[in-house]
Amino acid sequence: TATIGGQTKINDNTSSSTAATGALTVSGGAGIGENLNVGASLKVNGNTSSTNATTGALVVTGGVGIGENLNVTGTSTLTGKVAIATTS
Repeated sequence: TATIGGQTKINDNTSSSTAATGALTVSGGAGIGENLNVGASLKVNGNTSSTNATTGALVVTGGVGIGENLNVTGTSTLTGKVAIATTS
């Protein structure tokens, strides 16, 4: 067990293409107590199916803001109010 206090920087720019590559790799889980900022793409490689709002490879407890396109393959289930706004 290592306890590191203060800001910690990893000055390595090794790219990541899988969960086992990159400047920092963690073989177990990772707990993050505050914000996580990703400077490029975020890819979730899990393939857990979703049957409701609390299951699946990616589960978001709060709202989701999407600044551009949303592409969905498979069945979409919307529960609650749905508002569709158009812009010209």
